[in-house]
Amino acid sequence: MKPLIITLLATFSVSTALADWVRVFESDSVTSYVDTGTIKNIGNIRIFLQREELKTKDDYPIKSWQGLWEYDCSKAQFRGRSISIYSGSFASGNIIFSSPEVDTAPWKDVPIGFGADVVRNFVCQYGLTYSQRVAQRIKPNILFTEEIQGNPAAEVEVTTANDGKVIGVRLLKSSGNKVWDEAVLKAVIRTKSLPLDMNGTIPQILVIRFKPKD
Repeated sequence: MKPLIITLLATFSVSTALADWVRVFESDSVTSYVDTGTIKNIGNIRIFLQREELKTKDDYPIKSWQGLWEYDCSKAQFRGRSISIYSGSFASGNIIFSSPEVDTAPWKDVPIGFGADVVRNFVCQYGLTYSQRVAQRIKPNILFTEEIQGNPAAEVEVTTANDGKVIGVRLLKSSGNKVWDEAVLKAVIRTKSLPLDMNGTIPQILVIRFKPKD
């Protein structure tokens, strides 16, 4: 089996220009939508418009809200930048409350397993290639603060199970810097699992090149 080869840089950026409201989460009480045309990728930060439809009784005065949200994909944190609350569905009817845009609201941890976590997964992976999604998963786990000469690549082989779980990792080619080599090996182990591709599968063997700089 030919392994998938990925070059992982310490930094990367992606942008998208599609415009559409996409339903990303639904529960008994709400349906959440993201306007994919507004997603801004700034490193690990995603800024976008989100809308929620409330499944309330007919006499309830609030039917929907829409706001600008900011997620930190590497830290799994989020905060609101602005919000408007409406009396009608799909941000229609009277505006019951509206706040101006600010970028000083405190960050909050994304509650795992809830709607905000589903939204985070969607916006943080939207528009990324599979290689970039792998990079996004591993990069926060690289703990390396030393100064390093040049931009040497450490090449590792990662073996995965069908569900993406990391079951083996070994150094194929040293960067020439033992500390960097150890940092990337430990990062893959710390990551525990890698994302599946768009078909819901994953190569059993991936060869990943890690570089500390771009």
